[in-house]
Amino acid sequence: MKYEIIHYIVEYFKDIFNESINLKIEDNYYVLNNTLRYKIYEFWTKKDSELFLDFNDYSFKGDYIGTIFFFLSGYWEYNHDDSKDDHGRFLASESFSYKKGILEEPIVEILAEEIKNELNLTYKNENSRVFITHDIDLLGFARGKKFIRNVLGDILKRKQFKLAFDKIIRKISRRDPVTVYNLLNIHKKYGSKGTFFFMPDIQPNFYGGCGYKPIKDKRYLIDLEKEILSTGSRVGIHYDARHLKDDRMKEDIGILNNVFESDISCGRAHYLLFDIKKSFDIYERSGIKLDSTCSYADSIGFRFGTCKPFRPYNFKEKNYMIFMNIH
Repeated sequence: MKYEIIHYIVEYFKDIFNESINLKIEDNYYVLNNTLRYKIYEFWTKKDSELFLDFNDYSFKGDYIGTIFFFLSGYWEYNHDDSKDDHGRFLASESFSYKKGILEEPIVEILAEEIKNELNLTYKNENSRVFITHDIDLLGFARGKKFIRNVLGDILKRKQFKLAFDKIIRKISRRDPVTVYNLLNIHKKYGSKGTFFFMPDIQPNFYGGCGYKPIKDKRYLIDLEKEILSTGSRVGIHYDARHLKDDRMKEDIGILNNVFESDISCGRAHYLLFDIKKSFDIYERSGIKLDSTCSYADSIGFRFGTCKPFRPYNFKEKNYMIFMNIH
């Protein structure tokens, strides 16, 4: 495990630092650039109770290298993957970070910053960046019978009489609050850019029953893409809720590629459906180059201990995956 960690961390440091990185093992220490020495903490041999006890001051007994790997690889989640909600999602409340009260702490960045300062390294990108994204679950107000069922649901099931009345008024006056053009107007107003994730199909009711048929709305989507690109924004895929069970990701991406002129190579899963033992492999095999699924559905925080893009670890192949993940 030690040498797998070395390989992964070296590649990670190459991604974030300008300077050359050398990492080796000497006398049960990780030695970084022949200067920094971190006694190896063999977290893979520890019980859960030991991990909780030994994690203090943002690391496992001062082992910055092993700790960075522990968080970026999702080691805890990979080994506790049986704790899931009704939709098959690993809960934030079951994570190591939540249980230690550090879910909103970017542990990886904290430790990388310490290493940077100790070795006088420089980041490849010093600028702060914001990644604005939009999951396009609907293209606009529901139509026909779907609209009627939706309004009746507000009245009979949810008892939201004011909301139902507002929807009816907006429908009559053709003021659609759901249209993507509302988001585009905001981007134009502030000169910002965004990434718009479009669905490849109508979703099962268990997952909200939203979605649409891109081929059916092709003309509308082609015009919409032109407006999106005019703001400097881009389009991607909002993975179908069934993508973890069905071998359909390539086909779904193909559907959107046949509609949009843009190459569909980035995405996020509907309902934030993610399985650490399946998802990364599916993304990579499907040609996804940037994924932003890895947030928790039940709480805010840093699922992989980082607020920056990173390349996931492949537990099966024991190597560094080529696509990027961003929180």
